[in-house]
Formats: sequence, C-alpha cells, structure tokens
Amino acid sequence: MSRILMMSTTFIPVFLYHSLAVFTNEKKSNKKFIIGGYIVSTILSVMSFSHYSIVADVERRMDFQFWPVPGPLFSIHFITFCLFTFKVFDILLITLKTANGVYREQIGYLLIALILSFGGGMTNYFLFFNIHILPYGNILVSIYPIMVAYIILRFNFMDINLAFRYATIYSFFALLLGIPICALIWWVQSWILSSTLLIGAILLSPYLFMRLKSKLTFMVDQLPLFKGRYERLKNLQKHKNAIAQSLTLGEWETGLVQAVNELFDPASAHVLHLNDGSNDPMSMKLAQDRNVLIRDLLKQMQGEEDVARAMEDAGAEICMPLFMKGRLVSILLIAQKKGGEMYNDLDLAALWGLVKSAEEALRGILTRDEIIKKERLAAIGEMASIVGHEIRNPLAVIGNSIYYLEQKFPELFKNDAAAKHFNNMNAQVRSANKIIEDILDYARSRELALERGSINDLISKTLSVIVIPKNIRQALNLSKDISATLFDPEEMTQVITNVIRNAIEAMPEGGTLSIETAPHQEGIEVRVKDTGSGISKENLDKIFEPLFTTKTKGTGLGMAIVKKIIDRHKGTISINSEPGKGTAVTIRV
Repeated sequence: MSRILMMSTTFIPVFLYHSLAVFTNEKKSNKKFIIGGYIVSTILSVMSFSHYSIVADVERRMDFQFWPVPGPLFSIHFITFCLFTFKVFDILLITLKTANGVYREQIGYLLIALILSFGGGMTNYFLFFNIHILPYGNILVSIYPIMVAYIILRFNFMDINLAFRYATIYSFFALLLGIPICALIWWVQSWILSSTLLIGAILLSPYLFMRLKSKLTFMVDQLPLFKGRYERLKNLQKHKNAIAQSLTLGEWETGLVQAVNELFDPASAHVLHLNDGSNDPMSMKLAQDRNVLIRDLLKQMQGEEDVARAMEDAGAEICMPLFMKGRLVSILLIAQKKGGEMYNDLDLAALWGLVKSAEEALRGILTRDEIIKKERLAAIGEMASIVGHEIRNPLAVIGNSIYYLEQKFPELFKNDAAAKHFNNMNAQVRSANKIIEDILDYARSRELALERGSINDLISKTLSVIVIPKNIRQALNLSKDISATLFDPEEMTQVITNVIRNAIEAMPEGGTLSIETAPHQEGIEVRVKDTGSGISKENLDKIFEPLFTTKTKGTGLGMAIVKKIIDRHKGTISINSEPGKGTAVTIRV
C-alpha cells in the first residue's frame, strides 16, 4: 500500500505544473520539461513494483506503526518532487508580476493556497530522513481545495458542469484503456511483463486519447446530462450562418440578438451602436482592453467601480465589443441568465465566436452600403453637373428678368397683387438656387484652406447673419480656455450655419438654442443643442445620408455636407436626440 501511495505522489507536482502552464499560457515554452517530468514519474511508478522502488519497506517511527522506509529511488523521487514544486512557484511568481485585474487576484490566491498546502505536505518528508518531527503540517493541505473552491465561486473560475463533462470523458477513456490492461496484468502474473504493459499503455495513452477524443466527446454529449450543450453547439453554427446572410443592419442586429436569446437564455440582450467619440466608462474600457467585460468581476476590482456601475445602469452582466477597422462601433449588452446560472468559459468562447462572425457579417453589410453610397455620390455628381449648366442659367435669366421689370416698370410693383407674385417668384428663385448650391457643395471637392483662428469668433459672426426668431432664446457658453485652432473658415462657417438652422427649424413653437464650446484633448468641442421636436432613432441612423430629409422643403444634403466637412477636418460629429425633448449635436475637431 505504501508503494502505491508513494507512486501516486510522483505525479502530483507534474500534473500541477502542467495544469498551471496551460492556465498561464506557458505550455508551449515548457513542453519538453513537462514531457520529461511525465517520463520520469512514469519510470518511478513502474519501478515501484520492483526491488528498485521508492519505498523499500515499512517500520515503526515515532507514533506511526507503519512508516515507509526510503528505497533506492527515493532520492530521485524527492529531487524530482522538489524541482517541479520549485517550477510551480516560479511560473506563478513570474505570471503574478505581469498579470492585471482579476487574473492577478486569481494567481495570488492560487499562490497562497499552494504555499500553505505544499508547505504543510512537505512536513511528511522529515520522518523519511529520520528527523523526529511529526507531519502536523498535513492539516494545511486541506486549505488548497478550500481556496480553489473559493476562487471558483468568487471569480466564476470554473463551470462545475463543464468540469464534470470533462471528467466523464476522461473516465470513459480510463475505463476503455484500464480494464483490458488490468485484465492482462492479472493474467500474466509477472512483474516484468506487467511493467512492460503498463509502460506501453502509458506511452500510448496520449495517442489513443487524441484518436478517440472526438468519438468519446460525441458519446458523452449524447448523455441526457450533456445533450443540451451539444444541441446548443449545433444551434450556434446555425445562427452564425443566419447572421452571415444578413443584408441590412436591421437584419444583422435582429439575428445577433435572437442568437444570444436562444443560446444563452438571458433576461435581455440588445446591441448598442456607438457614435464617434463615445466617452462613457463602459465604452472607453472596451475600446482600451478590447475584451469581454463581466460585471461581477469588475465590481471586485479596485478602480473599476464606474465601469461596473455603467454596466449595471445598462442592465448588462456581459458586454461584448464589436470592432470595425480597429474602432469600437457597437456593444452587445447581455443581462444575467434567467435561471441565475453564471456565464462559464464555454459560454464566453461561444459568444466570442458569435461576435467574430457578427463582425465579419457587419463588415460585409457596411462594404455593400459603402458601394451603394459611392454609386449615389456618383449620381449626385452627375446631377450636379446637369443642374449647374442646365438649370442654373434659366434661373439666372428669370431672376434678371424680374430685376429688369422692377427697374423698367416700377409702377407694376406698386400694385399689391402684382408685387406679391413678383416677390413669390424671387423667393422661389432663391430657394431653387439654394438647392443647387447644396448639390454643388456636396459634389465638389476642393483643398482645405486651413487657417489658425478662434472658433468662438466664427460662431459669433455666424450668429450675427442668421435670423433667429424672437420666440427662441439663445444660451451661449463660449469657453475662454480655447486656443486658436486650425480649420477652414469658409467650410466651418457652413457647418455651424447648417447645424444652427436645423436647430431653429426644429423649434417652430419656440424654445432654447444652446451653443457651448470647450477644449477637447488637442482640439475643440462645439455643442449645439435645441429643445425642439427631437429625432426618432430610425431617422437618427440615416441623418448623414445624402438626400435623406423629413422636411417638406429641402434637399436632404445639409447634414451630409456637415459630415463631409468634419471628416475632411479629421474630426468627429455625434448626435444625441430624444423625441419631444430636443437634439444635441457635438462636433470635435
């Protein structure tokens, strides 16, 4: 019995080191060392059945009636045990220096648990060397499973169902290999042949396991306990295919949310699309770490309280980032599961696979949209050339004719009815010319004439030429801390003019027009806010599209021109609006 017990101890540090190398992503760099450890442990185990064993005999030592007496290979066993124990602590200490956040806490708890348990377990070796110290430290060995259980519960470190699934797979393999080997050993009744069979089985077991793994996994997944997981994997692929076939952003979003709801059964799930320059704690954390956020873990991390609070406000337990061309464009927000279960590693792996497929599908949708946009721009450019030559000239003739009549026959304009018609003609000519100007402005491309100037002065000059109705109150807050900035005065004037006119038109019954400026990083921020009718979410997504408008009059090019100019300045523009409460436009350059 002592030989069997000592034989099992030869594998303890090797198994532990192997598992920690996998956990810390150091398996590849330590592969040869791990294989060497398994070979040495296997040889020591096999030799335990011979005269050259780790334990030679048993005798009474202190309070123990039967204590193992070291055999010829005990020294090799002890050196191997100490070497791998040292390597275990070495890999944990190195990882601890570079780890961050929750991962660092996990490593720290594991290190404490191993120091106590190995420190306590090593007291068994005193009596092997005839040092009369009883192994009181064995009580500390029990701390290791207790602390590992604590890590599992606190950090969602492991899914018990998943661990049981893997244990079932390995148990099936052990039975499949072990039963015939044990039968053969019993049948031959020779330690030499038995050792040969055991060594052969151990050496062949990795090869056999890799050959049989997929079949064993399939067999285990068909068991009632695990069948739901197998079905979910099939559904995952089905949803990936469905998302990949999405043609519009709406279909894509619906498919992604539906997939999450069916696969993980959360209380809720939705996609949050971000505007340029989103700076809430959750978005900034995702953009920086480019990794999944788990609210329960963030709550336990020092300095991440704001992120955890933002997730809680959004009703999210899990946040998955979606990137396009290296930029965070959307966030998948997933609430807790309806049954209260935790999200395990397999769930997160499945979510990552789903999100990566969604990113590919989104890239395809946006590429198609970009092609459509280019075709539309080409059509606008062609229309602009036609408008400029074929329509502008007749409008000029009409305008000049009205002016000629006014100068030549002033008595006509003294007649109220005639004057009214002439004024209407003039107004319509100006309106038509404005439409032409918008089309030409959007279609033409010229080099920026950048000058260093004051955005506050430009806003003041723009306001002085815009007619603001008396029922609209102005609220200006132009920061004095803004330094001179590089921009094209003509184009930036057009931006401010278009945005302010939109705000005025949104408040036909009156309201408040707020304009603020502030420093932003190395540039400036301009914020124009109204208290008007607001914009619906559906229209907000289309507001920068050329020719899109909800007005009875207008070309639908105003905000498209604004977006084009801001993009040319390498700036950002974002719009936040709530129907019935108003709209805020934020420009950063």
